[in-house]
Amino acid sequence: MCETCKTERVCIENANSIQPLSPGSVIEQYPTTKQIHAKGKSPRNSAEEIQRPTEIRRRVATQILAFLQDTPRPIYDLGEPNYKKSLLSSALGQIPSVYGIDFDCDELPVVAGTWFCFEILEHLYNPLHFLEQLRTQLEENGVIYLSTPARPHFLWTEHHFHEIDDQRIQWLFDRAQLKICRQTKIRLFRGWRFHLSGIRPLLRVGTYTRLYELRPA
Repeated sequence: MCETCKTERVCIENANSIQPLSPGSVIEQYPTTKQIHAKGKSPRNSAEEIQRPTEIRRRVATQILAFLQDTPRPIYDLGEPNYKKSLLSSALGQIPSVYGIDFDCDELPVVAGTWFCFEILEHLYNPLHFLEQLRTQLEENGVIYLSTPARPHFLWTEHHFHEIDDQRIQWLFDRAQLKICRQTKIRLFRGWRFHLSGIRPLLRVGTYTRLYELRPA
């Protein structure tokens, strides 16, 4: 049940109006502890992450903010609220979140001027559908900012369905009719205390996530 209008339909909430959406969709303007990253996946404790972010989360969020250039409105962040969104909201104004839908097969419920899609693609079983939705639900002259890690298979985390290498992600973007306008790499260094705690953490010293600015081809 929607906590705002007390109906069985989930709503989009803003300062001026409440517009019912299809069941299962959520556009949420303020972070809460009721977050769902995608169907069948357990959410992280986002409230704690926002209040007490780790050093790596601060660093990654700061580098994402520095990478941004054009951010036409409206801006929507895909996935549960987190520290990256909190920092971006402090710089750009309040950013609604879109979550609670199945990104593998559902349609995105709104059209955006800017999509923020950070660390989602690697969780999906059908990333092509998701990328095509980002493109079709983008306003003219809109932009997509997307990040996703790239590591050898033996270093993937248990929560990732796949991590796509540089060549294959280029093929995926091409198939979704998206072009890379800019890209950078953000090193995922977690501190020597973590990386010296075992063989696997040590092998992750040089790993990184890739950050893209995408636009329709």
